Order: sequence, then structure tokens, then C-alpha cells
Amino acid sequence: DALTACAPIEIRIGDVKCWGEPSAGIYLSVEDPTGSVARIRQVLAIVEPPGLEYVPHITLMHQRTTDAARNRAAWEHLATWRLDQHVLIDAVAVIELRGSTWETTGSVRLSR
Repeated sequence: DALTACAPIEIRIGDVKCWGEPSAGIYLSVEDPTGSVARIRQVLAIVEPPGLEYVPHITLMHQRTTDAARNRAAWEHLATWRLDQHVLIDAVAVIELRGSTWETTGSVRLSR
């Protein structure tokens, strides 16, 4: 597996943001200071659909799994929150949306 040869992913988690409106979803911003997220995506040969640009992020609330009112209520509490934390990720989980539940379908430990 190509991922097992990849070094751990280095990111910085930043502030809370939303996809346009809080009802669409809430996430933590992710900075990729070393390009490790971009390298993993290259190894996986991920291609974005035309017109879409991938934004590294950590999903907190998603419109497919939480209703708009709940997302807006969460935004009221989280909008000014900032984590500002450096994180080293040494494993990647593959997840898949099945109905309204995200399920882990596999995982890979990255090399050290």
C-alpha cells in the first residue's frame, strides 16, 4: 500500500469556520505548513471534480448528518473558538457515508 511509505502528516488546526452559512456545515480550518496533506492526496491520486477546490479541514457538523437548526445553534457557541494547535497524524482512516452514518472501512498507519 502506497500510504504505508508516507511520513506522518503535519498540520496546524486553526479556527472554526462554516461553509458559507452555518446550516451548510461547520469545520476546523487546517493549515498544511509542510505540504504533507497535499503529498498524501497526490499518493492517493485524488482528483477533484471540475470547479471544486479541496480545502483541508476537520468536519465538526455536516448538513448530511445534522439539521440546519442544530448547525446554527452550534455556530453560536463555536464561531469565535480557535484551537491553534500543531498536530502530527500517524494513521489515516478511510471513511464512507452509509445512510446517515460515517463508517470506518479501513485504516493505514503511516511510517515514522
